[in-house]
Amino acid sequence: MQFIKTGFFVLLSVDVGLYLRYGTANEALEQVAWLILLATFLYDSLDLGEAYASRFEQVGIHAAQTIGYGLAVYTCWGYWTAGDTSSFVNSAAWLAICALLAYDVYALGEYGGLEWRARNVAKVVLYAVVVALVGLWGWQGVSTNDADSLVSAYDAALWIGCFTIVELRVFDFETKEEAELLQPPIES
Repeated sequence: MQFIKTGFFVLLSVDVGLYLRYGTANEALEQVAWLILLATFLYDSLDLGEAYASRFEQVGIHAAQTIGYGLAVYTCWGYWTAGDTSSFVNSAAWLAICALLAYDVYALGEYGGLEWRARNVAKVVLYAVVVALVGLWGWQGVSTNDADSLVSAYDAALWIGCFTIVELRVFDFETKEEAELLQPPIES
């Protein structure tokens, strides 16, 4: 699994660098926003259910997330005002995915409960929207020989892979919690 994570981050570094160099200012800011949010989710998902080691750590993570969300909302609005519907929908879907993921990380619910199921249904719908956009951009890129659409498809697919790592950490935590709850008490 470490090899896959490393591969994703190498590809992601190249992707972000390309957008910073060749993308619009809005696209570059969006890459930075998602990178900040991904980094904070990866950090927080390492020790789910554990308190922060210090107040400084907690404030630092929340400050980084505030910056990340602020940039993401700003760039989402930028796509809306520019009339770039597919990028707006993509950005809005990712904002919603991050909100649900934040709920998973910070307000651990009851595994298998109604709110857990509702949250996961919402995430499936949102990820389906993002995957559909990958398909749309890929099709546009191939059918019209549009490099920008192909890069958008590659970028979106890469972010899906990166956020899947966080989702798998949350899932692993939830299933371990559920297994512990289902074990009969040890009698002495």
